[in-house]
Amino acid sequence: MRYLTTKPIKEFPQRLIYAHNNKINTMYKMADTKTGEYVGEMLGKMARENSFSIYYPTLKPYNSFYIQLLKINKKRQGHGTAFIKLAQSESRKNGGQGRVHLKASNCFDPEHPAHIFYRKLGFNSQYTDTIELIDKAIKKNKRLSEDIPDITMYLPKNPKPVKYEPNVFEKVRNLFKKK
Repeated sequence: MRYLTTKPIKEFPQRLIYAHNNKINTMYKMADTKTGEYVGEMLGKMARENSFSIYYPTLKPYNSFYIQLLKINKKRQGHGTAFIKLAQSESRKNGGQGRVHLKASNCFDPEHPAHIFYRKLGFNSQYTDTIELIDKAIKKNKRLSEDIPDITMYLPKNPKPVKYEPNVFEKVRNLFKKK
């Protein structure tokens, strides 16, 4: 007698991403499979950056995935991070070694500039003064001012996410802080 064996059912992914290519760049659109909602889009392309680039601090030409637009409808649900991971994957597939670059701007949401989001994911910039402001905002868990300048940022080949762990004194102080 033969028994039927069944393989475990694979879980359906939380996000579906559709890519539409044209001659210049690619539009990626994302939908959440749990809610059935359209959640955002990313416009990007592989780029060959020359020496003395405004993005990476290098003297040699390199390939990198350039994100021209990243627009998320509902924030703080992991959709933006999924797009950044997709950009890294596209960069690796096309000879960019996982490099990603973009321009961090507050034009879509002036109250919540995207600079902190990108910095927490490991993006860096040659604008060290602005990076220091962003790091201070992350450390103190504060918002950036609405007039923060747009800056070019890059994700290195081996990014190190910026995490801030408060010391014991700060943890105790935060317990008594008024909310």
